[in-house]
Amino acid sequence: MSRCLRTVSLLTGIVLLGQGTFSPWVGANPLEPSIAQNAEERANQAVQLYEEGFDLYRQGRFEGALEKFQEVLNISQEIGDRVGETIALTRIGRVYDNLRRYSEALDAYDRALKIARDLKERQQEAIVLDYIGLVYQEQGDIEAARESHQDSLAIFRELGVRRSEGIVLGNLGRLYRNSEDYDKALEMYRSALEIAIEIEDRQQEGILLDYLGVTYTQLEQYDQALDVLESALEIFEELGIERSEAITRSNLGTVYGNLGREEEAIASLKSALAIFQRLGDTQAAGAIEKQIEGMAQP
Repeated sequence: MSRCLRTVSLLTGIVLLGQGTFSPWVGANPLEPSIAQNAEERANQAVQLYEEGFDLYRQGRFEGALEKFQEVLNISQEIGDRVGETIALTRIGRVYDNLRRYSEALDAYDRALKIARDLKERQQEAIVLDYIGLVYQEQGDIEAARESHQDSLAIFRELGVRRSEGIVLGNLGRLYRNSEDYDKALEMYRSALEIAIEIEDRQQEGILLDYLGVTYTQLEQYDQALDVLESALEIFEELGIERSEAITRSNLGTVYGNLGREEEAIASLKSALAIFQRLGDTQAAGAIEKQIEGMAQP
């Protein structure tokens, strides 16, 4: 394999974040040396941009991440890397989802899914299907969401990708929780948590502990909620994932409030508020401000 193609493969490997690598698309004709050199430089640039974008995404700085991923998409299209293109589109969809721009998210996912299926890249197809299910959840289309998640889960199990299987189980748990089927939600979350612990995925472990905490809160099992949320917070602080830390602090504030521990509730909510404000998430910050105001009223 030429040095240029190894670089493009590096891009596709990095953006899959350890879920396996795909071979890059290669044109029918060999690249001329000058073209190959330019493609290598552009592929290296795409790798750097992706890493920068993912760091911003992880910090909850979605507008900045969107710009980086859009540049990755442009480069992938320019050098003919169709796998890089579908992965960039998938990341763009995730950003739009987090920005609550659901129509744009679905548009990006549909484009990514078409390319993944054209290339017969089953793993990338499964990733996109799971993300589509999350958008359907936000839009309240529970049956479409369930179908999309189940299709994704079947592919990951067929391929034996345990980490992604756990992620989809967690997303199904979220679906059942929002449908008020709490027993099924707890079953999904516990199965997913077992996988996260098995493969030593600390971030996913924290996310699932937070999901369990929210479910226990809805079931008014506050002591259990407090236990798992405190464990989730410890993980997010350890990993430095601010947005997840803020979400968990907000959920802890709700639990403290339900336990009548108002001072701790307000302190936890204020900590979450400060993080959301720093990240520029005005919608989350506004919701927490209203929650604090409601608790402060006699």
